[in-house]
Amino acid sequence: MTSSKRTVLITGCSDGGMGAALAVAFHDAGLQVYATARNPAKMSHLTSLGIKTLTLDVLSESSIAECVGKLTSLDILARLGTVFPHGMMDGTMKKMMGLDIVEQKMRK
Repeated sequence: MTSSKRTVLITGCSDGGMGAALAVAFHDAGLQVYATARNPAKMSHLTSLGIKTLTLDVLSESSIAECVGKLTSLDILARLGTVFPHGMMDGTMKKMMGLDIVEQKMRK
């Protein structure tokens, strides 16, 4: 039987940050949460709550591909690893942040 829970993948989920707080909120709301960070040891609080954690470096195509390969479905992508002031998100910045790569992988 497949799960009918909506799924969310959140980047930048190191303990104590905005990503971790959002992961807890989605988890408490009943969603299947995939919390990610470059260093999985920095998500110990989320793991203790039963939240699924994955290693993800959004600047690495191979890391993105490996992470995406572990997902069976995805309804929501919350990209929180880096914040830029309004107007600074040109094509170069999007590529540096891995957004183009993530968007392409999710379309497949």
